[in-house]
Amino acid sequence: MKNRTAICISFAFIMAFGGVADAQRLDEMSLERWGKLREVERYQLNIAERFYKKGESTNTNEDWKTAAAEYEKYLTLYERSEAAPYALMKWSLAQVKLRRQNTAIKEGFQSVIDYFPESPEAAASAYYIANTYKSMGRVPDSKKAYQNVLNDFSKHAVAVYAIRDLSQIAADEQDVESQVKLWKRLTFDTTRTKLTRAVCVTASNSLAGHYFRLGDFNQAKSALETSYKSNLPYYVYYYCRSPISSLTGNDETRELGVKLSDTVTGFLAESYPAATAEEKDRAQYKQVSYWIIEVQGNSRRDQKVVDSYKQLIAKIGKDDELLARLGSFYVSRMLYEQGRSIFRQFENKNEGLALVAGSFRSEKKLADAVNIYRQLAASDRENEVRWKGEEAAAYREIGMYAEAI
Repeated sequence: MKNRTAICISFAFIMAFGGVADAQRLDEMSLERWGKLREVERYQLNIAERFYKKGESTNTNEDWKTAAAEYEKYLTLYERSEAAPYALMKWSLAQVKLRRQNTAIKEGFQSVIDYFPESPEAAASAYYIANTYKSMGRVPDSKKAYQNVLNDFSKHAVAVYAIRDLSQIAADEQDVESQVKLWKRLTFDTTRTKLTRAVCVTASNSLAGHYFRLGDFNQAKSALETSYKSNLPYYVYYYCRSPISSLTGNDETRELGVKLSDTVTGFLAESYPAATAEEKDRAQYKQVSYWIIEVQGNSRRDQKVVDSYKQLIAKIGKDDELLARLGSFYVSRMLYEQGRSIFRQFENKNEGLALVAGSFRSEKKLADAVNIYRQLAASDRENEVRWKGEEAAAYREIGMYAEAI
């Protein structure tokens, strides 16, 4: 019974402090290895983990010093323990937090590699050496250390992290060619696991953005396909918009941006079935149409946007959401009267008038906006407080605070 109680307490510490969960981070120890420890070892390690976790929360030197001391105590008591390399690595991480980076590298991480070369912490420590050099601004040393990681632990998750960090260094050095090579390696050549999937997805997104900025739709799509199997059209839409806007905003690349926009919208249009009488199909068709319209807006072709809205209305009919989008587009282009003519077609007349009033506020025509809010307050008693509040807000926007009261 006593042993069972002790085990329960140990696992309670696991859940509370997280240092020995299912090894989803480099600084965690697996439950399998945790289970090999004696109770006295678990007890001391839990004390160290508790202070380490507290240090992560408070980031005070006092807590990091205490954590380091407790890990050092563990090493003194149980130097042959299964968790000895883990404790030494965590001691080293605490030294980094205390800004004793050289101590962490030479006396901690390197010792893990030298004395426990077969332990999981050896790979992690090799990565931490490189990452610590990087954080210190010692870029040549960090590059060399990252290469050591790639040479010695090519099949481990740390190799993926090393490639990611090297791509960040390439970005700092404005070395686009190296950056793209590293993104490709993560996107196309790396096996994705729980530990590495997020890194690879981020790289595929960055690679797609790079190709979109070059106007290369096919290469961008290929990069995104590695990460998004089920909803690829959405991510094509999501990541193409900013590059298209940048390309069409420059006289030298405008034609390339327009061509990319047309390619994307063609791809989106072909990706989903046309609208049918089924509500699900209509909703999906409308959503994809909105994506297409937004991409056209990013290409700075206003007439394309208007034409697409009109085609959508002809296809599925008018509703207030669709009219709100079209009217708001006109207002965003300072075509206020056109926008107001659309808002006045709302089935929900009060909401349409509210948008009309909002357009007057955008145009700095306060009197017209106030007249509408007063009209709404008189006719829509149920929402009178809302309309009076909007009237007050309109006054405050132009500094008429007395009238707002």
